[in-house]
Amino acid sequence: LFIISFNSKAQENLVFNPSFEDFYPDEELSCGAYTSEKFSETIMYWKSPSTGSPDIISMDVAPNCITYPLNTNLADQLPRTGKSYSAMINRDSDNETFREYIQGTLSSDLEVGVNYKIKFYISLGVVSGRTTNNIGIKFFNSEQSFQTTSFINIVPDANYDGLPFVNKDDWTEIAFDFIPTYSNLRYFVIGNFFDGE
Repeated sequence: LFIISFNSKAQENLVFNPSFEDFYPDEELSCGAYTSEKFSETIMYWKSPSTGSPDIISMDVAPNCITYPLNTNLADQLPRTGKSYSAMINRDSDNETFREYIQGTLSSDLEVGVNYKIKFYISLGVVSGRTTNNIGIKFFNSEQSFQTTSFINIVPDANYDGLPFVNKDDWTEIAFDFIPTYSNLRYFVIGNFFDGE
């Protein structure tokens, strides 16, 4: 399980709802685990692009909820900024092909040939028995829908493949440079695009 937080101060942040704070007014935050549909219906500008079920962890739910940031049954991590973050399974201990992904939206299309800085923060969930050394991002020109809970077998545009993440106590910055070679890229998917090996 990885928990993800976005933040950018040095340049314009093109990610809509970067700290997972804005929710659809008619939807309530869940006290329990989310379904893929509930995640997509609750948080503005974010979706689950697969049938996996990422979660919204928020200070706005009761402390006894599994989706409360300091609940030791899931995350046990305060938000890096704001009151919320997202949690997803990047590699499952029992089912090595099971994955969850999050899909975000940009405020404008990326321009071909321009160097963009991609930066987000992750923390290993407190209940995680395993970790991974793969987390990447893939950009698209339309919203994606993958009817699977397995890994999405595509080549990410940028991928961290260094030492496995082991920090459960703090946030670790993941940063890439990306120069688009295709136009109209406005959507992105984050997750582990590789099999268990």
